Amino acid sequence: MNKKILVAYGTKSGSTGEVAEAIGKAVREGGAMVDVYPARDVTEVDSYDAVIVGSPILYGKWHSEAARLLERHQAVL
Repeated sequence: MNKKILVAYGTKSGSTGEVAEAIGKAVREGGAMVDVYPARDVTEVDSYDAVIVGSPILYGKWHSEAARLLERHQAVL
């Protein structure tokens, strides 16, 4: 049975998105079904077997969109 994985990311300049796409590609090559989305576009996480969240660290803090995703879905995660 294939696992369904979400790779979500916050980004300021786009480079974190590029890293997220590369992670998604590597996980797909391992046989999983992978969705890669900006954190602001994620509306649910219930249907995923695993969630990977990426963020740049800006002034010692996570990107706000990635942090909000984690806060919104904290109970499920």
